[in-house]
Amino acid sequence: MGWQQNEQTVRELELRVKQQSVEVEKGSALRQRVTQEKAQLEIQIASMGAELQEANRRNLILLKEKEQQREQHELTVQKFQTKNETDMRHLHQEHALSAAKASELMDDFENTVALLKQQLLDSEHRRLQQARDQETEFQREKDEVQINCEKKVLAIQTEAEKERVEAKRKISKLEDALRYMESQTAVNFPSYSK
Repeated sequence: MGWQQNEQTVRELELRVKQQSVEVEKGSALRQRVTQEKAQLEIQIASMGAELQEANRRNLILLKEKEQQREQHELTVQKFQTKNETDMRHLHQEHALSAAKASELMDDFENTVALLKQQLLDSEHRRLQQARDQETEFQREKDEVQINCEKKVLAIQTEAEKERVEAKRKISKLEDALRYMESQTAVNFPSYSK
């Protein structure tokens, strides 16, 4: 009886070893699959990080473009102001010259002088009106460029923020999934002790 009982015990032990070997193989295959999925998730996280960096780079480029447009706009303003000042000086010089000539010829050409003065006043009025119209148009264009530039930058910043939020959400979701898979692997397939 003792020999038969030992033989049965051996068979039971062998059967248990086979079952444990099968379980170990299943656990190894599952751990390998989980490791592969984890590597894929890490690649996706790295890709999203790269996308976020690209969004930041595009935002910096747009900010530089805005600064360049502002500098160009300031140069244009200075050119218009310089031209306006030159025109005004020229107008005053013409007026002074015409007034001097009119003063010299006042005795003989009093009527002509009065007419010339009126023409000068009209010309000055037109020039001043043109200068004001030009300044108003320039201010309008300046405001329009600034508004368009700010809208463009705001739109890009909003888009970049959306991309950053979405990337963070995806990363968080992937990390949660990875932690869940790791926790499930640890629960279902613990290490076997000898």
